[in-house]
Amino acid sequence: NAPAAVRPAPAGASLKARVAASLAERGVDLADGRVVLVTLPRVAGYLFNPVSFYFCFDRAGAPLTAIAEVTNTFREMKPFHVAGRDADGAFRLRAPKHFYV
Repeated sequence: NAPAAVRPAPAGASLKARVAASLAERGVDLADGRVVLVTLPRVAGYLFNPVSFYFCFDRAGAPLTAIAEVTNTFREMKPFHVAGRDADGAFRLRAPKHFYV
């Protein structure tokens, strides 16, 4: 089973709904919050996007969590959930390498 952040969407489900479902599985309530996706666009017909970041905010605009979705050259994708921010306000995560990039 693929993680919720990369599962194919059921008919009519938005990307935000899939991100919210993935967060709910981890006990994070997005409610009426906002998701900002930082990624690379397709350029001249080529797609090279090794990592996309989903920054999730609560309804008041405060940062909740972040997801780094890593893609390798074999088109495998894995999401890495960042539980919260450090004392300095930064999101940080160290994780073992799970596949070839």
